[in-house]
Amino acid sequence: VDQKPFIAWFVQTHAKLMALAIGDGVNDVGMIRASHVSVGIRGSESHLAANAASFRAQEWKQLRPLLLQHAVRTMVLLSATMKWIYYKHAMTACMLEAWMVHNRYRSWRDPTDPVYMFAFNGSIYLLAIAYAVEDVVGDASAIRRKSLFSPASLLRWWLSGALHGFFITFALVLAFEGQTPREAGVRMQCIQSVVLTVRLAFITNKWLAWSDVVSAHDEPANDVESGAVDEVVERDDLKHSKLINWTLRALHTKVGHCVPCLLFVIWATTWTGVDTLAVLLVSFMVASVCLATDFLIMPRYGPMRYACELMLNPSRMRSTRVAA
Repeated sequence: VDQKPFIAWFVQTHAKLMALAIGDGVNDVGMIRASHVSVGIRGSESHLAANAASFRAQEWKQLRPLLLQHAVRTMVLLSATMKWIYYKHAMTACMLEAWMVHNRYRSWRDPTDPVYMFAFNGSIYLLAIAYAVEDVVGDASAIRRKSLFSPASLLRWWLSGALHGFFITFALVLAFEGQTPREAGVRMQCIQSVVLTVRLAFITNKWLAWSDVVSAHDEPANDVESGAVDEVVERDDLKHSKLINWTLRALHTKVGHCVPCLLFVIWATTWTGVDTLAVLLVSFMVASVCLATDFLIMPRYGPMRYACELMLNPSRMRSTRVAA
């Protein structure tokens, strides 16, 4: 029996652990294929190990950033995406359920408009996920997989989303009387977008400064060795690329991350004929209540638990945090 594949099989079967295989030779191919995750180094004798592996590396020195930086970023990305999905869907489901309970189930029709829901999911919700996966991460050694994917952490995000959904419907019923289902659906999505934006500001660790946004594209363009036509085409593509990058970086500032939410609220309320100012006032009030509950529900940000942790162990204070 080949020893390396047997060790990988034994670790997975009897030790009940995830197996990571790293190899650069032909004799490592069996071990690479038998493991859960594998990294193949392009060796001088053969490329079979690199071709059979899940990830490829050119040199052995690339393993450290791959395992200790990119792997941690991937875990945080998956964790943040799952938690935001739990939060948003719990908020939407409980918000609509509370609305139907208020109407005593006289109508099972969803009051939200599909067009507005598509715009909400394509701008506000995807922007929140983009911020979450691009946020800074603290010390890799301080992050544990169980803390990122624990059932308690996912349940905490789901419960907070459900609670915020009930808050939205409760405020909507108290603030606006005699509204049609279409108007109620637009107001729901506007309040939901403000709540998501405020929670995003609460979770995000680092924002870009305007000096970073402008200075990122002050470098001169590279010289083009092709003809005059190719040079003009490449310069136009470079301008478009700079414009897109500048816009994306501008949205990652404290002021820029509020722009899509405000544009969505103004567009939805104006198109439907709903009072924009009243919707914004109610939205900020609901967002303030939801933010107050986040301080108590989120353990990494909760002031009471954080103060107790600092009293017991002051070394736990870190400059960056990971949303739990």
